[in-house]
Amino acid sequence: MENANWKGPWDCAEFVTYCVNRITGKLYGYRGMEGGGAYTGYWYEDARNGIVKSVSLADALKIEGAILLRKPKVVNERKLIGHIAFTDGKGKTVEARGAQYGVMEYEVGRANERKWDIGILVPEISCVAGAEGIRKLNLHGSPTFDRSIQNSFSVASLQKLKIRLSELNLYQADDESSNAERLELALYNFQVAKGLEPSGILDRDTEKALFAD
Repeated sequence: MENANWKGPWDCAEFVTYCVNRITGKLYGYRGMEGGGAYTGYWYEDARNGIVKSVSLADALKIEGAILLRKPKVVNERKLIGHIAFTDGKGKTVEARGAQYGVMEYEVGRANERKWDIGILVPEISCVAGAEGIRKLNLHGSPTFDRSIQNSFSVASLQKLKIRLSELNLYQADDESSNAERLELALYNFQVAKGLEPSGILDRDTEKALFAD
C-alpha cells in the first residue's frame, strides 16, 4: 500500500483498498501487514463499525463507484475469503477477480448468483446514483446452494457435478451430511487450485473448467 506505483498483482481486497487509498489517503479494510494487510473481512468490520457506510444491495447497484462485498465465512472449518468489487451502477464491476483473470471489468450477476452481502460507500468519495442504474439482483430471499446450482448457466445436472468433483477427490458423494456446504467447499477448493474467482459458486468459468476434459 505504500508504493503508489505498484501495478499488481492484486487480490480483490488489495485492489479496492489500494484504489480507495490513492483517492482518499486513507486505508480502509486494512489492518497493517502484521494483520495480513487488506482483507474482505476487514472491509466488513469497517462497515459494521460505521467507518465506511453500509448500504443495501439495491441502493449500491444503482450507484457508480459503490462497493459490493461478499463477506468471508467458515464452511466445514475452512475459511472462504469472500470477495469485493467496485460497481458502475449499471450492472458491471471492476475487480481483481482471481489469479487467472487479474483486474477486469465483469458482471454484477443476475438473481444474486454471485451472492453479494452488502453495499459499501466510502465517506470521502462522492458516488452518484444513476437514475438508469440497472437492478440486476433479486433481493427477495437467497436461494439454497443446491438450487443455485440447479439454476446454473447450463444443463449440467447436480448429480453430474457431484460425480465430477468426486473424481477430482474434492467431494465425497456418499456422504449426505452437510451436503450443500460440502459442495460449496469442493467448488471453492477447485476454484483456488485453478486461479478462478474463489466463491464456492458454480459460475460459467468454473463449470467450463470442471468439464473441460
